[in-house]
Amino acid sequence: MRLLPREVEAIRAAAREVFGPTARILLFGSRARDDLKGGDIDLFVEVEPGQASIANEQRLRDRIAPAVEDLRTDVTLHERGAAFTPLERIALRDGVPL
Repeated sequence: MRLLPREVEAIRAAAREVFGPTARILLFGSRARDDLKGGDIDLFVEVEPGQASIANEQRLRDRIAPAVEDLRTDVTLHERGAAFTPLERIALRDGVPL
């Protein structure tokens, strides 16, 4: 995983602040792999029903941005109990829990 400990903690804290303690966070994509360089931050966040909104996604990004020095951060919100999209299945298969 290619995130600094302070970046991981900032992501965790932001997710708790926006979605509460039950949010599940996975890092996936190139930053989850040690053998690759560069890349944006891809996050899969499983939230309670009714919490997956564009406004909440933006709130999460805004809180993460200072800690990750404004690296592009892609957020995939998934409401617990909903069917998974193909991208979400990849995140679940390859993701690293934060």
